[in-house]
Amino acid sequence: MTQVFGDITTLSSDVIINAANTENVHGGGVDLAITRAAGSLYKQSSNLGRAVPLGEFLVSPAGKLKAKVIIDIPTIDLVEAKKISLDQLEQVWRSVLVYCQEHKYKTIATPLLGAGVVGYTQSQITKLLKKVAHDYADLEVRLVIFR
Repeated sequence: MTQVFGDITTLSSDVIINAANTENVHGGGVDLAITRAAGSLYKQSSNLGRAVPLGEFLVSPAGKLKAKVIIDIPTIDLVEAKKISLDQLEQVWRSVLVYCQEHKYKTIATPLLGAGVVGYTQSQITKLLKKVAHDYADLEVRLVIFR
């Protein structure tokens, strides 16, 4: 896994990971930035009234982004006022990387999942994402830190 500084919405990648919420209400932070840049196709397909529980993920078309798909990983449950645990995040991150392998996606760009409103530190998230990504050496994972 490599770290890059910049805007995840401008990168070219097979997959862009989005730090979403369980209701797919694209309200702020990186979630809102990705939604605005991806456009209406992404917004419509990701917000069809279906909740995505913590520990699961949703795959949607990338719309106007330079990616094939956007994978939403909910890090906060708006209805139950819960935040994803580090164990849940590790499990869903692993599941996403397996999904990427199965679908022949090679390049993945991810933000610091859970470092915004959820409250984990950059160090905690970097360590977790890197530990799991290490097991998937065939994938090019880029941790994108907004600057």
